[in-house]
Amino acid sequence: PKISQVNNPANGVWKNTNVTVKITATDNLSGVASYSFDNGSNWQTSNSKTYSSNGTYTITAKAKDNATNVSSAVSGGTVKIDKSAPSVSTVSGNPTSWTSSDVTLKVTAADTGGSGVASYSFDNGDNWQSSASKTFSKNQTVNIKVKDTAGNVSAVKEVKITKIDKTAPT
Repeated sequence: PKISQVNNPANGVWKNTNVTVKITATDNLSGVASYSFDNGSNWQTSNSKTYSSNGTYTITAKAKDNATNVSSAVSGGTVKIDKSAPSVSTVSGNPTSWTSSDVTLKVTAADTGGSGVASYSFDNGDNWQSSASKTFSKNQTVNIKVKDTAGNVSAVKEVKITKIDKTAPT
């Protein structure tokens, strides 16, 4: 058999949804009987395979005909899936004593899904930045979210800045 195409719509890009890879193969004599997406370790009769669990999968396609002849291996790239939302672990920098200075909040976040934390929002997801820190000059409620490379967004972490006083006594 001969593989003419391996269709991997994700091909190395992190996804937070299922990814289906399809092998197109032909055999003009006995016909294609089965397909492998992992270099021949496992075989199946369907020419498509759906990946649904968190992880990185290297696709190496092979086809086998009804006479048990096996095609050459064809690279299908990688499938990367992360369906788990990251989380805000800690937020440091919020003063517990009065200050007349600006306050810089620093976020520590974790992503168990594998793609890694990519960006941070300090306004409930309206704006995103690559830095885990942001400086504030006045008292306010800050709604922090983090987003991973696959696009999953954490739950909000509310931080109240209440100890900035820049007004001189009269």
